[in-house]
Amino acid sequence: MKHLLIGMGTRGDVQPLVALAEGMQKAGLDVTIGAGLDFEAWIRGRGIPFAPMNMNMQAMMNSPEGVEWINNSKNPMQEGRNMKRMLDKYSADISEDLRRICEDADILISNLPTFGFVAALAEKMHKPHWLVLLSPLTPSNHPASTMKPMTPFTAPMNRVSGYIGLYFTQWVAKASTNIFRQKLGLAPWGYRDYLREWTTIPVLYGVSEQVMPRDPRWHDKTFVTGYWIDRAPANYTPPAPLADFLRPYERTVYIGFGSMSTKDPSATAHLIIDAVKKVGIRAIVYSGWAGLRAEKIPDNIFLLDGAPHDWLFPQLSGVIHHGGAGTTAAGLRAGVPSGVVSHMADQPYWGRRVAELKVGVPFIYRHKLTADKLARMIDRLVNTPELEQNAYYFGERLRAEDGVKEAVRVIQQLHQA
Repeated sequence: MKHLLIGMGTRGDVQPLVALAEGMQKAGLDVTIGAGLDFEAWIRGRGIPFAPMNMNMQAMMNSPEGVEWINNSKNPMQEGRNMKRMLDKYSADISEDLRRICEDADILISNLPTFGFVAALAEKMHKPHWLVLLSPLTPSNHPASTMKPMTPFTAPMNRVSGYIGLYFTQWVAKASTNIFRQKLGLAPWGYRDYLREWTTIPVLYGVSEQVMPRDPRWHDKTFVTGYWIDRAPANYTPPAPLADFLRPYERTVYIGFGSMSTKDPSATAHLIIDAVKKVGIRAIVYSGWAGLRAEKIPDNIFLLDGAPHDWLFPQLSGVIHHGGAGTTAAGLRAGVPSGVVSHMADQPYWGRRVAELKVGVPFIYRHKLTADKLARMIDRLVNTPELEQNAYYFGERLRAEDGVKEAVRVIQQLHQA
């Protein structure tokens, strides 16, 4: 059986699938990853078959639509409109790429951005459709498993919030999905059709139950397996300047916003530099897809182009990031306190959970970020012994899990069903 794992999205969306695919290969399963061209060399270099989608995610995120989505989504409706505008622009190319790469697969495994398109192809091609998710979207009574809970208590109100969230995701993709369904000669989808597909197909969450508890009300094909961690090679050697900067016993924080673009990279870099100066600490700043740069970098700041999170984070006193699912997982597993500067989508959820688990500080919305607020976040992060202790022990518990192994077991079980 040929499995196609579809990873439309940023590196944080694709990297867990790389870890899962390697685990599937070790178990003797046939698996291919479908993703943007900017990930081809990396995935093929790992020995995983690759199905190219003719798009460049970094270019998309730095396009006018991408920058608008990330930087000007200051409320849910505004974010929804920006997401819809971006999807509508690129959907024709995306859907045709998906049609091409799905033809050779036996089992189609979509992620959230490709859910509607792949469901249509699975219906047309008479193939099984599974879903992989890295953030909570299945309606739940449990507030810790709800993206935007209405109450902090376990209650049906939170389940209602989950159905509203699903309606929101269906609204964003409705027009582009139905245009594609029409091309395939299929009837248009409404919310009930979307919900029926969502609540009947197998769903694998690459998240730990210690962070996102599984709701016993979920149907028996919804699995929370643990994180799918793509570990750094055992022989990884950091660049000499980075190794030299990581001096033992000197408190250092990481600050990086991953694949999040920005209208003004220089202003963002200077905001971070000012915040670090106010606290008087050392920092590693990830330039990211935004390409953060400054004319002069102080000696107590190292501008990083990239390094494996599971290698870097455990060596630090704290990590501040955008709240992507993968980066959040890396911070939690590292056993160091975390802070989130959320830009959009599921990032406020992860920022909330980090604080609720008492392993980090309350999150800040990106559009409200100032040097003073970031400085206060850094200060609390590195000068609160309780956070340090909680994060250390929570990281130990997460590292004891093997999410890839459990996910592979689930996949094998699904084959036998």
